[in-house]
Amino acid sequence: MSRFYVYIIKSRNGKHYIGQTNNLTDRINRHNENRNKYTKGKGPWELVISHKVTNRTSAVQIEKHLKKLKSPKKAIEYLSKLSGNDLVWSIPTKSGGSAVLPKGLRRRRSFGTLEESVSAHR
Repeated sequence: MSRFYVYIIKSRNGKHYIGQTNNLTDRINRHNENRNKYTKGKGPWELVISHKVTNRTSAVQIEKHLKKLKSPKKAIEYLSKLSGNDLVWSIPTKSGGSAVLPKGLRRRRSFGTLEESVSAHR
């Protein structure tokens, strides 16, 4: 049975990219090696979240839905709910560390970074 992934990656400057692939590790490496038109020269890229599905049709449908949301935060939340994962957000502090933002609270400016990325693919 084939596995496909819908994923969201984020660059250090806050840009996000939503995509789908059948080889997640290779695809992220290709983004970081500037072998993608949109992400070229905008990295390095880190995986924020991914969701495994059984066929490309499902992956494409989910990818299109995420892109229609027009908000990285909403896309990440949607994919998290789809995967059944709880996300933990962190807020950068002045000292360079981070303080955990409890689930249910919102950050007012940009939506921050994930302290824990989803490591288990279902």
